[in-house]
Amino acid sequence: MGRNRIVISLVMAIVLSLTYGCAIFMEYGKLEKNARGNYGRGNYDLAVSDCAAALRLNPDYGKAQALIKDAFRMAVDGHESRIRELNHSSGKFRWDEVVSEYEALIKLHQTVKSLPTLTDKETGEAMEFGVADYTQDLAAARMNAAEAHYQEGLSLSQSDDADSHKQAAKEFKETCAFCPGYKDAEELYEEERQAGIKRIAIIPFEDKTGKEGKYGSLSDIIVDDVVSDIMRDPDAMEFLEIISRDQLTQVLQEQDLGQSGIVDSQTAADIGKVLGVHEMVTGKISQIIYIPPATVTKNVSREKEVATGTES
Repeated sequence: MGRNRIVISLVMAIVLSLTYGCAIFMEYGKLEKNARGNYGRGNYDLAVSDCAAALRLNPDYGKAQALIKDAFRMAVDGHESRIRELNHSSGKFRWDEVVSEYEALIKLHQTVKSLPTLTDKETGEAMEFGVADYTQDLAAARMNAAEAHYQEGLSLSQSDDADSHKQAAKEFKETCAFCPGYKDAEELYEEERQAGIKRIAIIPFEDKTGKEGKYGSLSDIIVDDVVSDIMRDPDAMEFLEIISRDQLTQVLQEQDLGQSGIVDSQTAADIGKVLGVHEMVTGKISQIIYIPPATVTKNVSREKEVATGTES
C-alpha cells in the first residue's frame, strides 16, 4: 500500500511538471515570462499589460495573478509619486508631464477593469485591485498645461523675428492639443503661423551640360520634383510658402532672364527683393549620365491546329 502511494505521488509530480512545462510554451506562459522580465527591469506598466494579456487567455493562471497584483501596485505608486514631485516643481511645462502621468494611470486602471473575473488561487475570493478614477485630475492637468503653453505663445508673439512667431504658433497649437477651443488659441495660432511663414523661390537650374533640350526640360523637371517632395510633407509646409512658377517666370522675364536662365548672386538678390522671399534656391546641372534601358529581342514561334469542318 505504501508503495502504491509513492508511485501515485511520483506520477502526480510528473503530471504537474508536464503541466507547468506546457504553460511555459503556451501563449499565456510566454506573456507571463515577458511580464516577469519587464517587472525586473522596473517597467511595471508593461508588466501589467503582459499579465493582463496572459489572464485573458487563462484567468486561472496563478503565476500571472500573483505578478499582476504586485506590478499594478508598483506602477500606480510610481506614477503617483512622480505626480507629487511635479506638483512641487517649478518647471515651465511640468503640467505636460503631469498629463502624461495621469494618462498612464487611467490606462493602467482600464487594463485591470477589462479583465475577466479573477479568483485568487490562495483565498478563493475574487481579486480586487482598488480601481480609482483620475478623469477629473487629468482634466485639471490639461487645463494647466494649456495655460502654460498659451502664456508662452503670448510671450513669444511680442518678438519681431519670424522664428519667434513660428515658435509662438507652435505653442498655441500645443495649447489646442491639450484643450481644443482654449480661449482664442486657434486664432492666435493662425496669426502667428502667417507671421512665421518663410517664403522661398527655386530658380530654374542652369544647364551647363551642353545638351540642353536633348532630354527635355531638365531644369523644370528638377524644380518640380523638389517642390513636390516638399509639398508632400505637411510639417514642412506649415511654415513654408513656395513661390509659384508663374510668379517666378514673370519676374525672370522682367529681369531679361527668361531665355538665358543665368542668375548670379546679385541678380538672385534682386529677384528675391521683387518676390519678397526670405530664401532662394539656385543650382547648376553640370553633367548628365544616361543609361538606356536594356532591351531583349526574342522570337517566339507557336503552332496551333485549326479545324475548318467535321466529317462523319
